[in-house]
Amino acid sequence: MPDALPHMHEDEREQPLCRPHRPAVPPSVWSGMAQALLAGLLSAQALPPRHWWWLLPFTLGWLWWLLGEHLRQMPDTAARARRAAALLFAFGLGWHGTGVWWITEAFQVDAERFAAMAPFAVGALAVAMSAFTAAAGAIFGLLWRRSARACLWQPALLAVLITVADAARGVPLAFGGFAWNPFAVVLDPETLLPLMQGAHLFGIWGFSALLLWLFLLPGHALHCLRWGLMPRGVLALLVLGLALLAGLWTWGQMRVQAVAATTPVVNAPWVVIVQPSVPQREKWKPENRERIFGDLLEMSRRGLAEVRAKCRAAGACDVPVIIIWPESAVPFLLDASRGALAMIADMLPDGAWLITGALRQIDEARRRPGGERLHNSILAIDSSGTVRLRYDKRRLVPFGEYVPFRVLLEPLGVRQLVPFRYGFLPGDDLGPHRLPGMPPFEAFICYEIIYHDRPARAAHETRWLLNVTNDAWFGSSAGPWQHLQQARYHAIVRGLPLVRAANSGISVITDASGRTLVRAGLQERRVLVWRLPLLP
Repeated sequence: MPDALPHMHEDEREQPLCRPHRPAVPPSVWSGMAQALLAGLLSAQALPPRHWWWLLPFTLGWLWWLLGEHLRQMPDTAARARRAAALLFAFGLGWHGTGVWWITEAFQVDAERFAAMAPFAVGALAVAMSAFTAAAGAIFGLLWRRSARACLWQPALLAVLITVADAARGVPLAFGGFAWNPFAVVLDPETLLPLMQGAHLFGIWGFSALLLWLFLLPGHALHCLRWGLMPRGVLALLVLGLALLAGLWTWGQMRVQAVAATTPVVNAPWVVIVQPSVPQREKWKPENRERIFGDLLEMSRRGLAEVRAKCRAAGACDVPVIIIWPESAVPFLLDASRGALAMIADMLPDGAWLITGALRQIDEARRRPGGERLHNSILAIDSSGTVRLRYDKRRLVPFGEYVPFRVLLEPLGVRQLVPFRYGFLPGDDLGPHRLPGMPPFEAFICYEIIYHDRPARAAHETRWLLNVTNDAWFGSSAGPWQHLQQARYHAIVRGLPLVRAANSGISVITDASGRTLVRAGLQERRVLVWRLPLLP
């Protein structure tokens, strides 16, 4: 047969005469979400207590690569917004789901009633938290551009959007308010404390956005260089990031050393922290009340004996003594028990104080039929057994201490985890609190310490921070470690020493730089004694 196309090149004969144009097929959304989920799961290993922060340049680089590869092949802005939201939702599900899985431990305290609910409740929480991350992704998709100049500002935009979404979770109307695990918690306080001082400059959320941007930079640089987009500008960004890290570390190291070298205030009180480590399953059994209260008194006496020994050695015996018990330390209404207050008066020497977490009844004027009956409070008791201060917890734990939208959810069988039918009523006292002979302080019960929205009213008079908590609900999980890290950041941001008393740990005293001075470990039964590290 003669050659039908003798004029064509030999290689061209293998090609079809007419090849229709086919647009590039976008990557599969399900494959992308699976990869983003895995990136989130791996990134969550950087959370306390592991602190594997060195994983983040790889995992966040992977996430950035996924976003770039998917968004550049989307046909329009709306499609990019949907795809970015899907990818960041999957990433958030891995990150938040791993980060809050420890909450399932609380459902095991009363396993017969609540254990079956644990995976569904915590799963729903992770989905709700991830919805905020998805919203950040949707906005990022709307603003994303494939251009050389965009390579300079897009990683900063994503870092800011994710951080704003995380901060928005703290708004009480947003699922009850749960601004857990700002990105900055990934830094290990044992080795990276100088770098953590950046929170004192930028606040916890500003510092979190900065850190997220820094961890995104390596993957971002590789992606932009691959497509030949402003190589000089991208390299300049990397140099800027390294310079910022070096500057923050140097300044932070100087701050940590300066705080450590500060001469203690002459009249700084002695602090005795009692960590009784009472299992949550045993806490509210009526037969254990006297034993638990007796143990708290006995451990306090041991702490006072240690104070006497240390104060003689230090020549500081004419200063106040503060004994601190953890959140809801006493399993009965302490301020309504004259006998218990008399026993506390017998234990306290003149001029000493007991500050304890305790439940107390709502004042008669605030009671409502069928409404809340109790406050989760802090009581300050003097050496005469008189209650001189009552602080009521302002931010209650949603579904732990109260049920949001109770009118709608209670008919569906939703109940709070605490073993009280009507839950708690929040207080409204912001502090700072003043007691005779004591430096003014601000009090935080449980997870209130993770919030940084204290008003400016008289806050400049605050000299130290008090946090009482009962993390026994969460056993030996990651929860107590994450809680401690966020409390430490509050001390760094405010530049104030922190005294933290936890039922089962981790109890600490830190200085104004967040440096641990003394600590009682998780599940450890121990008494801590230390001078309050007040700044002049």
